Amino acid sequence: MIKWRFTSTSVQGTSHIESNIPCQDFSLCKLVTHKDGNDFLVLVASDGAGSATYSDEGSRIVCECFLGKLTRYIEKGWSLEQADEDVVGRWIIMLTRYAAQTIKRVAKERGVEKREFAATLVLAIVGQKKSIFLQLGDGGIVINTAENYEPVFWPQSGEYANMTYFVTDDSAIKNLQFKIVNQTINEIALFTDGIQGLALKYDTQSAYAPFFRPQFEYLRQVSDLELPLIKDQLAAFLNSKSVNDRTNDDKTLILACRLNDPI
Repeated sequence: MIKWRFTSTSVQGTSHIESNIPCQDFSLCKLVTHKDGNDFLVLVASDGAGSATYSDEGSRIVCECFLGKLTRYIEKGWSLEQADEDVVGRWIIMLTRYAAQTIKRVAKERGVEKREFAATLVLAIVGQKKSIFLQLGDGGIVINTAENYEPVFWPQSGEYANMTYFVTDDSAIKNLQFKIVNQTINEIALFTDGIQGLALKYDTQSAYAPFFRPQFEYLRQVSDLELPLIKDQLAAFLNSKSVNDRTNDDKTLILACRLNDPI
């Protein structure tokens, strides 16, 4: 039997605490069962734009839209294993437009522009031997297929420094990145830009393995009964002085590992 163990947390950055700004990150994880009995792990994280008034709500809406739609698709028989790049591309465009239209509707109800809900996106749908990844904006996805940690994409930056892309952009579809990986993935991490400096090596555009390896080793070792504690411990790590000395932004980290034998 194959199963997944996963955890995630989002913590408020020190700059946001000092400015009394809520955490603008959000994340969701779910193991969804296909009608044929196969499980698909869906992981999604979003970072609201610092300049957007309702970006904390924007990141939540983005995550809920993608996870909600994907859950319904998979449970009704959406076939990841047989989908080719063209089909996946159409699904992703449809999902992105759905999230953008949902935000537009909420913004209209509030009487504000949709950019006030601006948020990024990193998404993974992980199957047995095939996975789909999607990114719009900064943040990242790192996978381990054979004892080697690799970023799926490199964080996107916009036309100017400290700018990136958002689901609410009119050009969102044009800037979408997606990738199909036809391999068994054993470990996967998703994170927002508050962790980029710790998780990535910019000089070689690679993943910083010493950041990931001990966290995955610990996640594998704990029992299922201890999983609720992992979330608190992960939050404590992201709020630690050693981390906050390197980044004052909100931080989100999702960790998931495949277990061959249930513990």
